[in-house]
Amino acid sequence: MELIKSDGFSFSYTLGGHKILDNVSFSVNEGELILLCGATACGKTTLLKSMKPELAPNGIRSGCLFFDGMDISSVPSKQSASEIGYVMQRPENQTVTDRVRSELAFGCESLGLPQNEIHRRIAEISVFFSLSDILDAELSTLSGGQLQLLNLASAVAMYPKLLLLDEPTAQLDPIASGEFIRTLYRLTRELSITVIIAEHRFSELLSVADRVLFLENGKVGAFDFPKAAVKKMCMSPSLGSSMPCGLQIWNNCAEQTGNISPPLRLSESRNMLRTSFGLEGKSIAETPGIRSDETALRLNNVCFAYSGKGRDIISHADLEVKKGECFAVLGGNGSGKSTLLSVISGIVKPYCGKIEIFGRSLKKSTDNVGILPQDVRCLFLGDTVGEVLDGADFSDIYDFSELTDMHPFDLSGGQAQLLGLAVLLSRNKQIILLDEPTKGLDGFFRSRVTEIIKSLIGNGTTVIIVTHDTELAAECADRCGIFFDGSVMSVMTPRELFAEGIFYTTEAAKMSRGICSGAVTAAQLSELCRRNPIVGGRGNV
Repeated sequence: MELIKSDGFSFSYTLGGHKILDNVSFSVNEGELILLCGATACGKTTLLKSMKPELAPNGIRSGCLFFDGMDISSVPSKQSASEIGYVMQRPENQTVTDRVRSELAFGCESLGLPQNEIHRRIAEISVFFSLSDILDAELSTLSGGQLQLLNLASAVAMYPKLLLLDEPTAQLDPIASGEFIRTLYRLTRELSITVIIAEHRFSELLSVADRVLFLENGKVGAFDFPKAAVKKMCMSPSLGSSMPCGLQIWNNCAEQTGNISPPLRLSESRNMLRTSFGLEGKSIAETPGIRSDETALRLNNVCFAYSGKGRDIISHADLEVKKGECFAVLGGNGSGKSTLLSVISGIVKPYCGKIEIFGRSLKKSTDNVGILPQDVRCLFLGDTVGEVLDGADFSDIYDFSELTDMHPFDLSGGQAQLLGLAVLLSRNKQIILLDEPTKGLDGFFRSRVTEIIKSLIGNGTTVIIVTHDTELAAECADRCGIFFDGSVMSVMTPRELFAEGIFYTTEAAKMSRGICSGAVTAAQLSELCRRNPIVGGRGNV
């Protein structure tokens, strides 16, 4: 049964202005899981919001968009509220209460459901989404990832027909992200809920999606089954570098892979390495070590809690980071990674321990530290993008020239992330703290952020990254550590950490484990593959 249909739908924010969506046509059946992908600012969020009447952007539209046989603009508000769920790009924008339990109940209460029905739904949903232990927690104490899980749970509690998700895994750790995607798959298979999910990190989604809707410059670049869609996506200048590691190798080494079909699963990618490349026993050379002996940051026995009687978020933490070093901090949602950056930047103060910046106490050295927070809008001191930029040219980060009159809060998530980075870099700090810097970015701009980080550390700036993007850490970091139980542990080089990691690792490391050693990035593994001729036949994988 057809649930969503778009027939030549187009949208622009102003009359005669640039078409964000241009003649978009597709149809989605009940119970399908659709991956919506494309470059940063290609129109994904605009399309998702157009399918939710209450969130539909103001502008000039043409063509038709239908939900369950009705023009989307004619769907009654109560029906839209109950049957079309939406999880936003910024989870903090969607919550309306102060505690997890009341947030889960809010939508059901708005529909006028009886209390016993609401309690039953909360019980089921909290167990399904593993929220039972934090039902009475205040939302202000949750991490961004926990808020995303809560928003999805709140939407599912209303038993919708359609779920629209805008980059819901952007702030989830690798374990939570995998669980989240498996949950979406179960929702489609067990409850026949239709799911349309916009994502930049879509490696796991490709193996479970029914079809892929690829947008390029506002147009439909492909709408097909994953195996067929990725062939077009790999050829796209805007999305080629966003593809999962196995697909990048399949595309970049076409002469070796021959007519092997594109690998969507890890097992297929590993089989491709065995079939098409002689990598057994090969190894990647070690990368250079830390650039300086001078200590930029030292934490000694630091402890922090949000209230006098609360548990320690940071507990007896020790850490030393050198000048010009890039140090990446990984860890689970809610573990305290963002809090660690807040403590280092002086936003919050530990109740014990010592923090030194270049040998001086943090209290005297906060001017040396700049932070890109999880919510980058904190950095936007102006009513337009032009005012935020204040005449500075950041075209090396992003071309903001056509956005100068926009309010910075109206930017896409990726554009806002790049604007926040531009603002931070304009302050010329000696130590830069980045909280999820690649959130909302496609592969092209993620590569640009990587280049910027490498340039910073090359010039002697110290960079500390909190991230779930293991590929970013593998490409940029001199050392990595996992934040667990209140402190940074397992401090190693990316090669050491990701080569042995089970979940906190990279796609390249998972693909090559047991076949070759030392390859923890797509670039490293691609280089090894290019050096080796075809070993097996050119049969299908």
